[in-house]
Amino acid sequence: MDALPLVLDLIGTFVFALSGASAGVKRGLDLFGVLVLSFVAGNFGGITRDLMIGAVPPAAISDWRYLAVSLPAGAVTFGWFSGVNRLQSAVLLFDAAGLALFAVSGTQKALAFGLNPAMAALLGMLTGIGGGLVRDVLVTEIPTVLRADLYAVAALAGAAGLPRVASAQAKGRIVVGTWGGDYARLLNKNIEAPLLIKDGWEVVQDQAGDPERRSKMLAEMRLPRGTTDVQGLSAINMFQMHDAGSVLPIDYGKLKNAGNLLPAMKYPYGVGHIYSGKVGVYNPKIITTAPVSYKDVFDPKQGNKVGIIDIQYQYTMVCAALAAGGKVDDLEPGKKLLLECKKAGMRIYPTNEAFAQGLKSEEFGLGVMWKARVVQWQNAGISVTSMTPAEGALAYVSGFVIPKNSPNKEGAYAYLDAMLDKSAQEAFAVDMGYNPTVSNAVVAPDLNKRIGFTPDEIKKLVDLDYNYLNKNDVALKEWWDKELKG
Repeated sequence: MDALPLVLDLIGTFVFALSGASAGVKRGLDLFGVLVLSFVAGNFGGITRDLMIGAVPPAAISDWRYLAVSLPAGAVTFGWFSGVNRLQSAVLLFDAAGLALFAVSGTQKALAFGLNPAMAALLGMLTGIGGGLVRDVLVTEIPTVLRADLYAVAALAGAAGLPRVASAQAKGRIVVGTWGGDYARLLNKNIEAPLLIKDGWEVVQDQAGDPERRSKMLAEMRLPRGTTDVQGLSAINMFQMHDAGSVLPIDYGKLKNAGNLLPAMKYPYGVGHIYSGKVGVYNPKIITTAPVSYKDVFDPKQGNKVGIIDIQYQYTMVCAALAAGGKVDDLEPGKKLLLECKKAGMRIYPTNEAFAQGLKSEEFGLGVMWKARVVQWQNAGISVTSMTPAEGALAYVSGFVIPKNSPNKEGAYAYLDAMLDKSAQEAFAVDMGYNPTVSNAVVAPDLNKRIGFTPDEIKKLVDLDYNYLNKNDVALKEWWDKELKG
């Protein structure tokens, strides 16, 4: 929780705890009863608020500071009630103060979670009422909110006034699921800071690998509110989440930049952010005859000069299938060819980074990789050249989806629209070597020659059969691990 809502919440908790403890002492409760009443009065409204906006577990349970301010308030009131009681209309005074503070903090937190100002104000009022209601019910009294004008006035004044102030300061919080590393840094540099945070949005990144984030999305499907608003995934993983029923269909009418989006990047369930192609890569020092196709790369005659990447097993199998005359939904010829290459000495590297290190040390000299990553390696001084295969380069798309239970769908669409902004797309081309997915982005000719594709090459880009791979993924991975790697 941000500093202002937290401070208001803790102050409100303290003064409401005083009112709860005062009511308990007046009813003759023992110390334990007074402490229970102080905690309930101080925290029940906040717990109710957090449950309603999906902020779970509630702050009063997960943060020790709420207990730390509630119990001392109860103990002080129990031990020195005569001093507390000297205040005129002490309980009502504490009620009004706590209610006003809770109304403000409740509204502030609701706005941060993407609620519109009217509903945020109502939730702020309910936040303040909750603790007092439960306190009065526990001591068998008619709730003060139903019989004291000051109580209601404090709630309405605190809750209704804040949205007008907050709307000029912040539009809400957007939680973005993404990989870490350079990609996360560049999301902040090129999209979040210049286009969203500057405009009043708060952006929080939830960084993890895509398997972990996809598992989290599936685990949260039954919850009314998830923990992320948008998720960055590859095209195949976007399809998998769509097939699992965990993402919203995209309403392109809500994206002002959608008119510039390339048709191939406009998925019904997700939006393409950047793309590249799976090209042949080789070290001219080792491979003296330049390859022109996937067939040239996956030629058993190359022996141990060929290297492949374990974590890219799906794409590698499709490339090999195309090399052997197969199709994106017929990988059997590719399996046979890969086994022949393995028998001839083909190397298997666990990660992209290990593959790059092997190229750098000249352990091997031939393989397949995203063209964007080749540009990064060239910038790092690795001797590597790329070629677009005659069969057509296998397309790689990275994009974003909106979980069905996204807490802030308005913020999610704001993020997608900023992602497609001309300036953000151009910056990603420069910083990361990936091609823009919008037609109005301008890439310098020298850079486009390194990262891009000719019009004919774009027409020949080969897309994966996502449905086939999704249905057969377990069997394909089992074959890869047991037959090819085993």
